Amino acid sequence: MGKRLQHVFEYLAYRGLEKLVFLLPWTLLEKVAFGLAFIAYRLVKIRRQVTLDNLRQAFPEKSFRELDALAYASYRHFCWVALEFLKLGRLGFDQLETMVQLETPGWLEEYLPQNRGLIMVSGHFGNWEIAGAYFASCWPHQATVIQKRQNNRRVDRHMADLRRRWNMEVVYVRNAVSNCLRALAKQKLVGLLADQDIGHRGVFVPFFGRRASTPPGAAILHLKSGAPLVFAYAYRRERHSFRLGLVDLSLPKKERTGNMNEDIKTVLARYNRVLERFVREHPEQYFWMHKRWKTAPPSENVPLKTAVIRS
Repeated sequence: MGKRLQHVFEYLAYRGLEKLVFLLPWTLLEKVAFGLAFIAYRLVKIRRQVTLDNLRQAFPEKSFRELDALAYASYRHFCWVALEFLKLGRLGFDQLETMVQLETPGWLEEYLPQNRGLIMVSGHFGNWEIAGAYFASCWPHQATVIQKRQNNRRVDRHMADLRRRWNMEVVYVRNAVSNCLRALAKQKLVGLLADQDIGHRGVFVPFFGRRASTPPGAAILHLKSGAPLVFAYAYRRERHSFRLGLVDLSLPKKERTGNMNEDIKTVLARYNRVLERFVREHPEQYFWMHKRWKTAPPSENVPLKTAVIRS
């Protein structure tokens, strides 16, 4: 099968799944998510070892049984989030509002009058898509988000179209910093995720007691533009009910050293501390399947010991 034909079938399958998910009631959607998690974790064992390794690094005090239960819970949550994303594309803002409770209600009044735009950074925690859709829809000057380009261009365009429904324009990783700086100059909201290992292109700052490669984009945008930087969160409280809010990460001018590299490290360390705090409170809502400590700093070449899986 040629690549082009393969992409057509993949796109049609994706759209068909999307329509099916939208027709499912929320209660049934939860059961489907849990069924998929059982298959992925217990039967196929997709990235199960990676997940257990990460959890063992983060929570060394926990027993294997506790780690296994926590890993399984995170699979259930991630499958839930994936299906919610497919359903999100056809919801209206009124429906979205019924799903969220805002913990920082004065955020627009605080950041909008600064006329510098707003940099919103998050992680793969809770339901980051819900957070992005809600905050972008509320911001009056549109939002710019960085999206990783999918190999299947049809799927990629469709995902970009979904985000446009929520007041988002999409830019890709290439030239992302310059494009985002232009967006901030127009007082737009810029949203990005910053909790994935990007090798030695990242800045190594602590996360759960071990230095992790962390994308510097959010810190660079903040320091270069002067726009405020906030951490956005959306954690699940009930089935389809989320608590949303923002935590300010901005580095005041009086605390800046004038050394860009050092200031970037300071900002990213703040980001990782805040993300870690939320993850510790709700560890089952974090995306542990990613190799967060894949790249070791030059001074840390000791491999992680893996948790032994007893099938």
